[in-house]
Amino acid sequence: METYKILLADDDPAFLGSLKEEFERHGFTVHTASMKNVLKPLETEIYDLVVAAPVMDEAERFSILNTIKTFGPDIPVIIMANNANIDTAIEAFRKGACDFYVKPCEPEEIRVRVMSVLKNRRTMQQERDQSGSEEKFRTIFENANDEIAITTTDGTFIEVNSRVEDIFGYKREEIIGKNIYDLNVLKTEDRDRSVKLFGDVTNGINVPIMEFEAFRKDGSIVDVEVNSKLIEKDGVKSGILHIIRDVSDRKRAEKKLKQSRENLGAILENIPDIIFTVAPDGTFLTLNRAPMKGVTVNEAIGTKIYDWMPPEHAAVTRKNIDRVFKTGKPDTYEEIGPGPDGEYNAVYQARAIPIKEGDNVVAVMNISTDVTEKRYAEEKWLLFMKAATDSFTLYDSDLNLVEVNQAALEIFPPGTTKKDIAGKNLMEIVPEIYGTGRYEKFKEVIDTEKPYVEDAIVPPESFGHDRYLKIRAFKVGDGLGIITTDISERKQAEKELRAHRDHLEELVRERTLSLEETNTALEILLKKRDKDKKDLEENMLVNVKELILPYLDKLRESRLDERQRVFVELLEHNLNDIISPFIRELSLEYLNLTPSEIQLTDYIKQGKTTKEIANLLNLATSTIDFHRDNIRKKLGIKNKKINLKTYLLSLQ
Repeated sequence: METYKILLADDDPAFLGSLKEEFERHGFTVHTASMKNVLKPLETEIYDLVVAAPVMDEAERFSILNTIKTFGPDIPVIIMANNANIDTAIEAFRKGACDFYVKPCEPEEIRVRVMSVLKNRRTMQQERDQSGSEEKFRTIFENANDEIAITTTDGTFIEVNSRVEDIFGYKREEIIGKNIYDLNVLKTEDRDRSVKLFGDVTNGINVPIMEFEAFRKDGSIVDVEVNSKLIEKDGVKSGILHIIRDVSDRKRAEKKLKQSRENLGAILENIPDIIFTVAPDGTFLTLNRAPMKGVTVNEAIGTKIYDWMPPEHAAVTRKNIDRVFKTGKPDTYEEIGPGPDGEYNAVYQARAIPIKEGDNVVAVMNISTDVTEKRYAEEKWLLFMKAATDSFTLYDSDLNLVEVNQAALEIFPPGTTKKDIAGKNLMEIVPEIYGTGRYEKFKEVIDTEKPYVEDAIVPPESFGHDRYLKIRAFKVGDGLGIITTDISERKQAEKELRAHRDHLEELVRERTLSLEETNTALEILLKKRDKDKKDLEENMLVNVKELILPYLDKLRESRLDERQRVFVELLEHNLNDIISPFIRELSLEYLNLTPSEIQLTDYIKQGKTTKEIANLLNLATSTIDFHRDNIRKKLGIKNKKINLKTYLLSLQ
């Protein structure tokens, strides 16, 4: 007897149950669904016929027909309706219904009509199949994405399509006529399974799809999925049809997915956050950590979260979770939970997320993070802010004010309270900052994490006070912290110090000017003194040379006795000693040297000999000796053991 699989859809559970019972009693495979969920079975199953009872309103009447037809344009659909008329029936047939019934109607009547439709459909199908079925089968057979093989009931290949080479690496001629067990494509442990498969299919048992790890011709492994059906006509079993699909990619994906799930499980088990999902009554559905010491996760699953908590804390948690079930919206809240010692002394920040099926919240996922240390740090931070003498303001990443201490409020215009500026943007709090470039600098600090310092800022006139401020901006979390120090006293001290320094510099300039004038006068006096000294020495030297020494020469040439001559020489020697220091200070012109004698002194200083000088001047050597003698006499070194060249060089 042929078995049909049908889908019955109706929102009347009692009538739907009667229909199902009637059809199953006559051998039908029956699936049922409400009209709301009628499409879900069609997504996974193929039905020979659908019986549906849609709501007969004008807006959506028979729209279900078009939707069902998208799963298979040839699926026959019988419509049942309440309070319908002939026009409704005609419209149903036009929309594609194969029959139409007005409820109430008897299940047997529906069953008889369904059987008639299916038999007619099967007859028509057989007629279509017989015309050109071989050509169609061959086209499908050769162009299928899967390998299609026909074997005898003992496993000998009768026919295979070209996909066999893609999957197993064998050509068609290498397989046809061979038994599957001769090809060694199956692992040893799978041979018994395959033998049972052939036996079950041959005996008419509906065998589920089976998976095997098979060998290709080159020895590599391929994962395949095999769907085997008996080929039988008029009671004669002619073979078995196998549809073989390469599922290697899927298997690899499943393996990666399994690994990912294992990794996710490991992460969830080791993550410091507590993550769980609960049903509407608070029953644990999933849980990554046990709710208390001495209890495993498996023991907690299926129990209620509230049973593990002290009553006062359970009431708060129930209120928070029930709110998410009721609103269907995520929520964030803080609650007290167990700390490492098991005592309820830790602060958790919880994020509750609704899990929906359609519009209904069926569960709530809760992610709880232990923020005890963070809250403790925040409390210390707030205590520091209250006690700090410097101004401190805290902004978020968009430069909206988050926190401010009392010292900072005193910088803002008189009367400003925390409530007045909390949550406002810095540009709104201090409009005058626009155009100063500081707003952009603060954004840059958030982006680069490099602190920014600026000194001697004068607050806007709107702040109502005259002072100097120093700011230091630095990144705090994702936002910005600014410490502002009042440096007015320092600036005043610097101003007074600068004025005192300017006064001292003015005094120094005046004193320097006076000293410069005094130095100038002294230089003039010293120059005059030097000139007077030089004039005195020149006069003295000239007087001795012109008024005394000539007479000593005449006296020496007169008739003197030996004693008188000695006195004259002593007198001349002593005079030369007196004037010799002056000679070193004077130029040769002041020594009454003639131009010829001055020219001669140049050659002597160059180290020229008497002969060399005589040749250069075209004079006799005796003339040169005469001039040399006069020069020594005028220099006061005559009859002294002094080298003339050395003495002349000393006069330079």
